[in-house]
Amino acid sequence: MVPPGSAAGWDMPLVRVLGRGSHVVVPPVHRVMGPGLCWQIPPTREREWTDPSRLRAALRTALLSEASRTA
Repeated sequence: MVPPGSAAGWDMPLVRVLGRGSHVVVPPVHRVMGPGLCWQIPPTREREWTDPSRLRAALRTALLSEASRTA
């Protein structure tokens, strides 16, 4: 999750940016083990959002890697 509006201009294949009116189901903060939905790294007040630029770079790297494997 990134701060609202920070990914609005992203146009990347296989990436869907959700906006106003969208809903995302997340587990309770205390759920860190399955079964079911759980957090790998639960959010905290200090770490509530993912850094948009770092996420975009990671997605771009993953997409380029996938494209080179299928080419």
